[in-house]
Amino acid sequence: MITIETGTVEISRNNARKIVKALPALLSANVLVFDVETTGLHPKWHEIVSIAAKSPDGVVDMYSLIMPKRPKDLLKKGNGEKSAYDINGIHPDDLSGSPTFAEAYPKIRQALADKHWVCWNADFDVRFLDTVCEKRGLERIPRAGVTCAMKLLSPLAGLRGQRRGRIHQVVVSEEADDRYRRQKLGRLASRLGIDSSQAHNAAADVNMTLQIMEWASENLEYLPAPSRTKPAARKAKPVCANDMQWKTYGTAIDDNNRRRILNKYIIQYQAKGLNLESRDGFSAVFVSQKKTNHIFHLLFSLITGGLWLFVWIFLLLTRRKKRQVLYVDELGAASLEPVKR
Repeated sequence: MITIETGTVEISRNNARKIVKALPALLSANVLVFDVETTGLHPKWHEIVSIAAKSPDGVVDMYSLIMPKRPKDLLKKGNGEKSAYDINGIHPDDLSGSPTFAEAYPKIRQALADKHWVCWNADFDVRFLDTVCEKRGLERIPRAGVTCAMKLLSPLAGLRGQRRGRIHQVVVSEEADDRYRRQKLGRLASRLGIDSSQAHNAAADVNMTLQIMEWASENLEYLPAPSRTKPAARKAKPVCANDMQWKTYGTAIDDNNRRRILNKYIIQYQAKGLNLESRDGFSAVFVSQKKTNHIFHLLFSLITGGLWLFVWIFLLLTRRKKRQVLYVDELGAASLEPVKR
């Protein structure tokens, strides 16, 4: 068995080949790396508060704060007890005097139109941008293609057991399969020696993505492959970015397909124990309650001579129902979110 030196991580040959093959095109003049910061995670209910875009050659370098319709949403706590302000550092007061999305749209369109887009989490950023354009009655911005840098470059973090500490070198492992854990942008940047102190700032995230791409281009040109005699591990289905699937991204699906997708997810969530309360159009509401351990309460009531029975009854009467809404958007993407009170 070959000993891997400190600071060296291994990736599979397939993932290495995809990265090396993709990088020259992703560092070309027709590419634009962009990132958005928002008031929340769901594009149907939340809004963009900042956007940054930069080309690898630096010719395009755009950043703008955006005034949303409900700036106070930045301060609302989510399920994780964190607000958008806690994550991206943008306070409603910081947006004073900023343009609305409709006002900033010509500038954004000029920067992004007909470019090949690269985002760290393309599923989120591209869908958010397209949905906000649609909500404002604006044309979706055309693009030459889209690549998710997170899916493409996360294998740089290495195999299990190698995902800590500074990365100095990447080598190919003939034993490794193609599975990997998707990495947070700031974490991977930090491990590569790239400043990540301003993570979740749109401009900083764009610069980190570009620097990771450049690091990979410089360090993966000649991948040293250790000699292996052991047969390769079972190969998983690769999940690296596939540019072709994004060529027509942004095209709305018809209503019948949206209902079909909704039905599929309703069945899946019911199988997981959620109860369907109602459905309407392209959304459905599920309700669930935290299960009560009746055996525990019964035993405790016997031990305490019946005193715990009052606590048991109180918990049964006051337990809350949790409601979640399943929504299928115009692109066929499904999301399950807590119902706002």
